[in-house]
Amino acid sequence: MKPPVQHFAVRGLLALLCCAAAAGCQQDLDTTYGVQSGSSGKLSVNGLGVLAGMFEQAGHDIRAWRTLSPGLNDADAIVWAPDDFGPPAVHVREWLEDWLKSEHGRTLIYIGRDYDAAIDYLAKLAADTPVDQSRSILARLDSARSRFSARRQTVEEQDADWFSVATGEAPHPVRQLSGPWSRGIEAEETSVEAAGHLVPPDDAETLLSSDRGVLVSRLTNARDFGSTGELIVVENGSFLLNLPLVNHAHRRLAARLIESIGRSPQTVVFLQASRPPITDTDPEPSGNTAFALFDVWPVNYILAHLGVLGILFAVSRFAIFGLPREMPESSQSDFGKHIDALGELLRNSHDVRFAQAALAQYDQLAVDKHVQRRPLPESAAEPDRPQDPRQTLEPPRPAPHSPREPFA
Repeated sequence: MKPPVQHFAVRGLLALLCCAAAAGCQQDLDTTYGVQSGSSGKLSVNGLGVLAGMFEQAGHDIRAWRTLSPGLNDADAIVWAPDDFGPPAVHVREWLEDWLKSEHGRTLIYIGRDYDAAIDYLAKLAADTPVDQSRSILARLDSARSRFSARRQTVEEQDADWFSVATGEAPHPVRQLSGPWSRGIEAEETSVEAAGHLVPPDDAETLLSSDRGVLVSRLTNARDFGSTGELIVVENGSFLLNLPLVNHAHRRLAARLIESIGRSPQTVVFLQASRPPITDTDPEPSGNTAFALFDVWPVNYILAHLGVLGILFAVSRFAIFGLPREMPESSQSDFGKHIDALGELLRNSHDVRFAQAALAQYDQLAVDKHVQRRPLPESAAEPDRPQDPRQTLEPPRPAPHSPREPFA
């Protein structure tokens, strides 16, 4: 039995936050936007890896794609979160509309860019960090806000057919939710942000709205998207990206988005390109090789260290090349080894006086043994005994037996 969708999101986000903390907090923070696959899809605060996992747990097949090509003909739904504050180009919109019309029951989900999860992450991190240690975090937060505001101001108000682009102040937390998707969810439970950046057309159906504008709208066959084709436009990813999905209420909203594409199993493709090229042929698959693991954190760091250890082990086991030669044999009766061993023991004692006393005692014992073993001169051994030269020349002869005395 598959675990609930919410359980997968909790596990994925806990792993995400642990990896971000182990990577050194904000300095190695991955902020890649709108990517589902690879390490950025799982570890980026702006990634879509958790949302893709929720689709998969609901029974759908997940794929990643980068071009508008015939390979998308097998898709039942496309999820697109471009890293672009402006609307899609006309030729891109026309291609996707043709894709919706060409097959029954297709769904296109477009997620606007008017949100940056990195700003929320750094703000929460700065609030939980002591003041004397938060200077670098606050500087990084100011830089992220400045970049977001600068990119947002480059977009002009315009009508993009799917929606109208409105300019104004930056997104702020909503205080009220309404619409079919808001049932059972209070705004206080969420941290959804909106600024009314994407204004849906009059013929769009509002699925989720707030006091700051429409959050989710849907265009159906009224736009000639086929008999049941649907275009779902989401204001921003403040409840769909990796970091926001930590919130339980956000996961409930994401689950309703997943339910909107229909019953499983369906093929859901995440379009990973801000401005996807239109081609007549599919790109060649890169293939999943073992070298692809070096692009996945933290596996790449672990493999790098294991590689260094492997090289060191291989070097330590290298054969010694050259002509063989015999090593000199050590003698078991070499008294010099005894002297070396004794000297090593005395050196390890680190006591000069003890070593000198031990050597003096050893010398005294050696002198005493030499004196005891030295042979004495013959004159000193028997001074009172006369020396007979004949005793040394021939042995004494026994006395002859008397015939009258029997032998003993």
